[in-house]
Amino acid sequence: MGHPPYLAGHTGAALYYAVLSIGVAALINVAPYLQGARGPSRLVVGGGSAPGFPSTPAGSISLNVDPAANPGIVGSIGNPPVEPGTFTEVYYENVPYTAFTGGNAGAIGATGQVLSPGGQLIIDTGSAVPIGEVQSLLQANGFSNIQVGRSPTGGVRITATR
Repeated sequence: MGHPPYLAGHTGAALYYAVLSIGVAALINVAPYLQGARGPSRLVVGGGSAPGFPSTPAGSISLNVDPAANPGIVGSIGNPPVEPGTFTEVYYENVPYTAFTGGNAGAIGATGQVLSPGGQLIIDTGSAVPIGEVQSLLQANGFSNIQVGRSPTGGVRITATR
């Protein structure tokens, strides 16, 4: 059996794909389609392949709540449709800090779940990010080696290790 069309160019034995149908989200295990395949090692949160989006690097798959972004996986990092420990790196690609702070603070814990031990989190976000809150959330969710700097786009980059 061939790969489903929404996985064109992506492989991964532990991937789940979020399918939005009649307003109900359902998870479909695509592992049977990918027996023995090595999955992508990097999850790009906020990414996609629609016009205007940066290209998703080889070995990566994008996750976005907006189907119009044409991501590899439609879904939220707050409730990621992938199995725990799937990725060695999660990259928040210019994600607004409100997506992982305040009422959405659970996204940091969920990110930790999809990272393999020793995995790296890279967050590129706006300069108004509440850095102290994010550092506290990261520490509370088992992240270490937390570093804050400037992102290539002029915002803030926060990195941490799981």
